Amino acid sequence: MKPLTILFSILVLFSASAFAYDINDLIADAKARYGQAYEEMTDMTIKQQATVKDNADEAAMSMTMYRKGDKWRNEALIGGEEGFTATTIFDGTDVWSMTMGMKTKLPKDQTEMTGMAEAYWKDIPDNAKMLGEENLNGRDCWIVEWNEDPESAEPVKTWIDKKDFMHVQTLSQRSGKTTKIVNSDFRKVKGEFMIPFLTEVYSDDKLVMTSTINEFTFNTGLSDDLFNPELLGGSEMDMQNLDLDAIMKQAEEMKKKFGGEGGAE
Repeated sequence: MKPLTILFSILVLFSASAFAYDINDLIADAKARYGQAYEEMTDMTIKQQATVKDNADEAAMSMTMYRKGDKWRNEALIGGEEGFTATTIFDGTDVWSMTMGMKTKLPKDQTEMTGMAEAYWKDIPDNAKMLGEENLNGRDCWIVEWNEDPESAEPVKTWIDKKDFMHVQTLSQRSGKTTKIVNSDFRKVKGEFMIPFLTEVYSDDKLVMTSTINEFTFNTGLSDDLFNPELLGGSEMDMQNLDLDAIMKQAEEMKKKFGGEGGAE
């Protein structure tokens, strides 16, 4: 082989190695762009309006989500002014839920924080990998995949915008159903920090929820009381001695009130 050919081959190999983009590069670039702004937002409040669909039935839901450091709180009013509230908080150690006067401590790994401006570069697991790239909804994206549940046969796939590092779409499978989350209407809320103001959730390609942010504020001095389970209200449920008949009766009443007399078919 001629010296010039050898030199050219070495340069090609070096170029391919030097400019290969991997998951660590993606995380580092996103953190470099948004990390400081995220840390400077010591607390956040997001108010949303959502529509939940179940076959022919449709229910309105308003949500207020709070974050302070690692703690968070979700408040949802389902069914309008005459509906019921559901509140979930993470106090830094445990997840607590209070619905219809019943308070329960939940396993942390069974509760996901959704709808917030996540610092996803902190949350992507070690087994994440880059699958490739694709133009999705007019945006050039990296496709990232990881196993959210080690025992699940289907990993989670997320399309991340190359320019702004926003999550454009996420696909996951559980219990035989495919859930697709599509984010759009990305807006800057602090400097270059962006969040999606419109989120659509599909179950097996059927639209089941649309959520729109109508207010985003930060650094308002949220009280720690918001994340205190002792102030959550309601009576704590004894998981060992549940009154299942009472719970089923209450659930049936809520179903009739918000899902029609016959419920969803």
